[in-house]
Amino acid sequence: RLNLAGAGKRLRLAKMRAVGHDSCDSSGTGGALSFEAAARRGRFAALTAGHAWAPMLAQFAREHRLDEHLVGIHTIDWTGAQIAADPGGARDALVAAAQNGIDGGAECILLGGAALAGLAPALQPRLAVPVLDNVLLAAQAVADVLTSSTAKEKS
Repeated sequence: RLNLAGAGKRLRLAKMRAVGHDSCDSSGTGGALSFEAAARRGRFAALTAGHAWAPMLAQFAREHRLDEHLVGIHTIDWTGAQIAADPGGARDALVAAAQNGIDGGAECILLGGAALAGLAPALQPRLAVPVLDNVLLAAQAVADVLTSSTAKEKS
């Protein structure tokens, strides 16, 4: 059984330690962890559904000092409902957008947004660079922090 009390604070502290920041706010912690995971692999491109996300993600990368690793933000003009209704068509659109990122120098692709969660394994065989799922990365980071905290509390 995991102790969730103070988990948010532990996650923020882990994030700050991981990137060497003296302070950070709690908004976007999962996104920051995902961007950092992609940046550790080198140059990356972010891929998401909805063109309105591009300027927000660019600002997010600048604010977290990760824009030097971000070679581009590529979007598809699909909603979450459209992706769910036609996953095959969405995968084709995502592969094309991801290839634009690879052509621009990306060493990995970061899928962003809940609508794209779980699609990395379906895209990976069609792309020459690793495909990362931001939802899974954030969930894994939370699990790692909670597991580490629980182990420390028991010792």
